[in-house]
Amino acid sequence: MTTTKVRVRGVFWRDSRKGTQVHPQTRARGDWYIRYTDQHGRLHKERVGPRALAIELYRKRKTEIREGRFFPKPMPKRVVLFDEIAEDFLAYSREHKRSAQNDEARMRRLLATFRGRSIADISVHDIERLRGELSRDLSAASANRHLALLKVTFNRAMKAEPAKAERNPLRGVKLLKENNARVRVLTDTEEERLLAALPLCYRPLVIVALHTGMRRGELANLRWQDVDFHTRTLVVQQSKSGEGRRVPMNRVVVATLRALRRERQAFGGLVFTSPEGRFLHNFGRAWGKAVSAAEITDLRFHDLRHTAASRLVMAGVDLYTVKEILGHKTLVMTQRYSHLSPEHQRQAVERLVPAEPVHASATDPVTAPAASATGGAGEVTTEKKWWTGGELNSRHQDCQSGCIQAGRALIRKKWSASAEVWAVAACHSRVAKLRSGRERAIRGSIATGPLSRSPVPPAGDGRIRIR
Repeated sequence: MTTTKVRVRGVFWRDSRKGTQVHPQTRARGDWYIRYTDQHGRLHKERVGPRALAIELYRKRKTEIREGRFFPKPMPKRVVLFDEIAEDFLAYSREHKRSAQNDEARMRRLLATFRGRSIADISVHDIERLRGELSRDLSAASANRHLALLKVTFNRAMKAEPAKAERNPLRGVKLLKENNARVRVLTDTEEERLLAALPLCYRPLVIVALHTGMRRGELANLRWQDVDFHTRTLVVQQSKSGEGRRVPMNRVVVATLRALRRERQAFGGLVFTSPEGRFLHNFGRAWGKAVSAAEITDLRFHDLRHTAASRLVMAGVDLYTVKEILGHKTLVMTQRYSHLSPEHQRQAVERLVPAEPVHASATDPVTAPAASATGGAGEVTTEKKWWTGGELNSRHQDCQSGCIQAGRALIRKKWSASAEVWAVAACHSRVAKLRSGRERAIRGSIATGPLSRSPVPPAGDGRIRIR
């Protein structure tokens, strides 16, 4: 009489010519195996041999997993080449990124260096050597874009299921220092020469760029349905940040676009096109020729955006409004673009220069006796003391008392020349405050004796006359 053995969960038989056991029913050679899932949900299989030993080992493994004492052996990993993770990232970029073409161009450069190499063999030393090669051939910004692409490629390989990379060799590698504070603003004369050198079909594009600060890509994709002449706004459907915005139009932009619309008789499609009416693919060639013909150096189309931002700031527009017009996400970017021109800065620092000292002309009938008394040839210059500019000095009360004492000194010394000049200098700092009413006390104090003053001088006269 034969007995049928009960099946145990997780224990199974597998036929094999090299097996160590014989199946009791089929008489085939093979072994007993166990199958279980660990605490991380990962499936494991083990070859045991006898059935009783397989049941015992299965229960032991389940107990270890339940108590947290199970540590599986690391499974052998396959060799993953850089070509594989590069293709994985490019597939993601084509589906989710608008800059997929730029990623493909940079990835070709990276594949030329790491093609056919295992990602486990790529070290920090290899990345630093690549950084040196890129810095010799490209600018710092372009080299950093290549390194950023390589870094995100390894990051996606680490997040894959199952993970294809255990580490990122770019972690801890410093990027090159970029100098993005480009100071290039188009001057008025350069603007005239540039517009004169440009073909007629491209002049509206440059004019609108100078008066709106829009990017080249935003202007190239602008359509007539995005132009609202009623509200004087341009609608950018998708900017660099991926969001839309509305750009106001001034009178120059409105007149330019209306003339362009009448000339081309266009009511749909793109606003700015090539002479054939197509997308602006070859505008860079015409731009380079115009810049060379106008004899302008170091000028890019993006500098028109810099120019618009700088002109707005120099006109007194606050930075927050400039940020909204340019479509920046943060105010830091606006401060980068809104640098002032050197001429505007020079005019600002000129305001720190103090006003010239007051001169008394010898032809003045009031001050002529003083000039002759001091032996001056044509003028009497007051000595610059602390009381000049008294409205900014905390000791203006001392100036007031000194003025009164000087007037009394004129009486005692019988109008000596030195006392008269000293009185003029002491009273000079009080001219700016005659309108406030404080000088009434001074005039009353001086008028108590034989000394009297002339009427209040008009604005701009830098002295007080004494008779």
